[in-house]
Amino acid sequence: MVDWRTLKVNDKLTYTVDDFDGKGTFPATVTEVHQDHVVASVKEEYMEMNLWVDDFNADMFTRR
Repeated sequence: MVDWRTLKVNDKLTYTVDDFDGKGTFPATVTEVHQDHVVASVKEEYMEMNLWVDDFNADMFTRR
């Protein structure tokens, strides 16, 4: 689990998903830092996602 409060723009993360509709790990980069969350972007050949990171889902992220 990452402490999102210590993250800075351009920090590298790994996003891990393991739920009913799929599993996988994806490289992510912090693109925005806000007082109550950060935004991490995943850009893969076949998809792009901007992910909100806060206390609720910080366990899905680790530092690379």
